[in-house]
Amino acid sequence: MKRLKILMTVGLLTTVLYGCEESIASEKSRQKDNTISSVQSFSDRENTILTTAAETAMVFDFQLANQYKEIKVWIEKYRFGKLIDDKSGLSGTDSFKDSGTIVFAAPRSVEEDMPFTYQIGIGNNGQFMTTAQTDENQTKDDQFEKMGMVWGSLEEEKSIPDNEDFLLGYIGLSSDDSGMSSISSELFHKLGNEQEELQDYDIAYLIKARFIR
Repeated sequence: MKRLKILMTVGLLTTVLYGCEESIASEKSRQKDNTISSVQSFSDRENTILTTAAETAMVFDFQLANQYKEIKVWIEKYRFGKLIDDKSGLSGTDSFKDSGTIVFAAPRSVEEDMPFTYQIGIGNNGQFMTTAQTDENQTKDDQFEKMGMVWGSLEEEKSIPDNEDFLLGYIGLSSDDSGMSSISSELFHKLGNEQEELQDYDIAYLIKARFIR
C-alpha cells in the first residue's frame, strides 16, 4: 500500500512538472539571467493535483541564460540544529538550459506510524526526473503526528549562484506547545547559519539545490 501511494504521487508530480513547464515556455524569449523563484499560484488543474498528492508542496520555476551540466536537489535533516543526514535527493546530469521546474512534495499520510516520505522532481525541456525517498534516520521519538509544523519556501526571485549550495525551502516540526516561528529570510540569501536557525525545532528538513556549470 505504501509503495502504491508513493508511485501514485510520483506520477502526479510528473504531471505537475509537465504543466508547469508548459506555463513558463513563453518566458524563454525574454530570458536574460539565471534565476529561480517559487511558484505562488497554480491553475485549477495543477492545484487539484498538488493538494491530492501532498500535504506540503513547493514548486520552483527556473530560467537559464547559460547551460548547466548538472542540477542537484537534496534534503538535509536536522535535530535541534544538529545535522543528521544530507544524502537523500535527486541529481540530474544533462544539458540543462532555457527554463524548467523543481517540485518538492511530502504526501498525505493516514497512518500515524508511517515514516516521513517525500518526492523530488526536476523538469527541463520536456525531460522529467523524479525520486521518492524515505527518512532512513527516523526514530520512535519522531512522532510527527503529535508535533506542530511550519514550512516555507523561497519568497523572492533569486539569482542562481553557479556551483554553490542555496536554500529552496524548509519544514520545521516541534513538540513545543508555545508555538513556532519561521526561519529567518536571511538563510535564503546566504547559508552558513543553519544550526542556530534550527535549534528550536525538534526536527527540521532543509531543501537545498546546486546548479553546476
